[in-house]
Parts: sequence; structure tokens; C-alpha cells
Amino acid sequence: MCAGTPAGPVRNPDGSDGVDLYLDQEAFPATFAGDVNPETAGVMAATQRLWSAAALSAPSGPPAWKSIPSFYLLRTEDRAIPPATQRFMAERVTATIEEVPDSHASMASQPHAATNLIVTAVNATVGATAQGSRRRRNPKGLRRRRPGTGRGSAGHGERSLLL
Repeated sequence: MCAGTPAGPVRNPDGSDGVDLYLDQEAFPATFAGDVNPETAGVMAATQRLWSAAALSAPSGPPAWKSIPSFYLLRTEDRAIPPATQRFMAERVTATIEEVPDSHASMASQPHAATNLIVTAVNATVGATAQGSRRRRNPKGLRRRRPGTGRGSAGHGERSLLL
């Protein structure tokens, strides 16, 4: 990991001096994108967004994992975050874990794995939310309409908003 930026000094939001971090472009493919084709990994290395060292010590807000289900794509060939560390973090938040034999950049090399996990999360959470919302009263007191019923939906290409 390298520190600094060719653009000059970095200021933290509070105005104090800061440090930006980035991966050395030559080390980037092996560390971050070991299974991404070399041309794509080179572009990723050259265009990586710097991140602030202050992010390592800044407090975060309330943890969302305490109130909503969590899902984690554990990359077993990751050299940026060791798999054991990933597993510890995912298990600590009781996440549903999907493992892939991939580098940190799995969304570039195996996008289907990330997509499948997102679909799994949506199905698990939206289905539960939809079940609970059927019993709730519409907060605005509006009547719900089913597609194809009521005024303006007699098959003329109009769509109804389902509340």
C-alpha cells in the first residue's frame, strides 16, 4: 500500500492534514485483481480511487446488521482482506455467506456470483417485507388497485402504481 497523492496535500473534512492511500499500480493486479484479465487489471490499477487513511479510525453510524439481514460474498483467494478475516466479520454479523474462489475484485472477474448473492438477498428481504406490508394499512389511506382493474387500466398501455 502506498500513501500520498500526486495532486498535492490532502485535507480531511475537518480541515486537518490527511493522507490518501492507494495500491501501487505494479502490485495492484496480484494484490487486488489476481484473476482479472491483465488489461482490465491494468485499467483498474490506473483508475483506482484513493481512499483516506482517516477512514480507518473514523466512527461509523449505527450498525445496520443489527436490524436487517446481512449477506456476504467471501472471496477465498483474496489477498487484500484475508479469507479468515472476512469470515470473522461475516459471522460476527450473522450474515448469509456465499464463498467464491476469487480475488478481491470478484465483481469484475465473476460478476454472476455477486449478482446471484444480490438476488438472494432481495428475495429473502423483499419477500419478508411484502408479507408484513400486506397487513399494514396504507399510510395515505389510498385504495390499492390490482393491474388491469379500475379506471385507466383497460389494456391501453397504462400502468397502475401498487401501494
